Amino acid sequence: MPLGLFHLFVILVWVLNGISQAQGDESGPVQAAWAAARSELNREISSATLKPGLTVAKLQEGLKGFSFADVVENAQQIGPPRWVDQNLVQVRLQVPAGQVLECITRLPDDQVRVYLSPSELARLKREWKTRTFQAIGQAIPASRLESLLTTIQTPDWREISPVLRVEAAQKARGWAVGKLVHLTEQIRIGPDQTIEQLLVPDGKDRLWTWAYTLPATSVQLKEDRQVEIGLYVDHEGLEQQVRQSVEQGALSTSESLSALSAGVRTIPTILTGRARVEMPVSRVSIPDWGAEIPLWVNDPIVAEGSSRLGESRLKTARQAERIARNRLRERIEQLEITPGQTLRQAVTSDPRVRQSIDRAVEQARVYQVDYAADGSVTVRVTLDPNELLDELSRSD
Repeated sequence: MPLGLFHLFVILVWVLNGISQAQGDESGPVQAAWAAARSELNREISSATLKPGLTVAKLQEGLKGFSFADVVENAQQIGPPRWVDQNLVQVRLQVPAGQVLECITRLPDDQVRVYLSPSELARLKREWKTRTFQAIGQAIPASRLESLLTTIQTPDWREISPVLRVEAAQKARGWAVGKLVHLTEQIRIGPDQTIEQLLVPDGKDRLWTWAYTLPATSVQLKEDRQVEIGLYVDHEGLEQQVRQSVEQGALSTSESLSALSAGVRTIPTILTGRARVEMPVSRVSIPDWGAEIPLWVNDPIVAEGSSRLGESRLKTARQAERIARNRLRERIEQLEITPGQTLRQAVTSDPRVRQSIDRAVEQARVYQVDYAADGSVTVRVTLDPNELLDELSRSD
């Protein structure tokens, strides 16, 4: 082979290897996004109403032979996996509602009629003919979790430092990983034998190390300052990892391998871990209000929130009220308790101040509710500043 062609061949092999490796790095998060989408699609279908008082989930509880698992498993993917950025990949799935209905109509008529009359089934066939269930699943590569945590800015989390966020996320992730390892150890291979008994001395450490590489399907920063992480469980990868972590020959029979495979698949595809942010405890000195009353005590603290029409006008109004109270909290946190020190700054160093503000926000009263013609609702709330002062004094 001429030297120039040889160099070209080497470069081509190198490029192809690079592409293959990159695709391998992305396959884990994409599989996790698939699993998350299927899980969300399952919830979407389960909550669908067949008739007043009867959802698909309730029908599934009553009819033992009714299952739509195969429909979800074979859901159609809409477009290719979409990388929003380096931190997040999304997969979108859909299922025609008619396929779910077919799972019902395949059951014996006498069983189905206990829950759905022939006329009700006929109505569902008409209404679900053009209906489609859709769901989006997402995943975050393990290496990108920390960077994603620092980008989330919500009223309850903007004062939480990246260090505290990461510490809580690590604990939440560690809880999910620990749960996965525990469930794996408890898999029975024989009447009196579990995986835990078959592990090599460092087998458990191998499982922990592998599990920490799994991508997450969700990262949520809760209002109560808990971090919630959904960990994707790669069943095929776990099965392979177990084989590499047990004593040689421990899983040499077809029976033991079948028991391992069955046991692995009893583990949920997504395990959730939670951990609360541990704020550094310090004491904020609340001034003696009798000596110098702040100027803001003379005016009511008001806020408003609006919400588009949801499932009902009542739920829409409640959502608008929640938004109004969140905005009221933001206004409160902007108030100064001493020159140069706001309540928002005090909250970050003394959790008791946040508790005082929370109690004050709960005492706020709704004084106006406006229902618009398009179904949206606007709610206005007001708080007597003296009630806020009382709550802050209680925290001292």
